[in-house]
Amino acid sequence: TQPISAEFRALGTQQKVKWLVNGQWVADSEAGQKILMKFDTSGVQRITALTDAGAWDEMSLYVLK
Repeated sequence: TQPISAEFRALGTQQKVKWLVNGQWVADSEAGQKILMKFDTSGVQRITALTDAGAWDEMSLYVLK
């Protein structure tokens, strides 16, 4: 019953990136730096990467437990 984990990184930016899961901040990273996210609840998880300049991208994944 360990949380599911996955690594993410934002490519194509030279700025710091703020990471959100379902609209809630979870981490900051340097440009291109990998971060490890853990998901302890199942269902749809919306991942957003946002720079201070306002550039952003988003993806959704479905976590099964």
